[in-house]
Amino acid sequence: MPQLKRVPTLGVLANTLVSKSVASACTRIEEEDGQGCETLVCDLNQILTELPTNLLETIILTTTSLLTKQVDRCRNSLGLPTALQLLPQPAVTQLDFGQLFT
Repeated sequence: MPQLKRVPTLGVLANTLVSKSVASACTRIEEEDGQGCETLVCDLNQILTELPTNLLETIILTTTSLLTKQVDRCRNSLGLPTALQLLPQPAVTQLDFGQLFT
């Protein structure tokens, strides 16, 4: 009998969905250099500062991983510089950007 596939938990699914949304917002910020960009940056900063530290740390790790994979596939770094500026918040105790250097 073949092994059953692992089912991701609700926390993993939610983290992935939020990370994709944050990565998309960072990419949109870099694509638009206008007035709409400032409100998007403020909104994203406000959301990130209100997240609990343990969730914020996993979202930072997942988002940078998603954006790094995009750079590897498309040679397009849109979103990554903005993510590296906006994601680290004062409440973060662990910051691991190791996947950027592998």
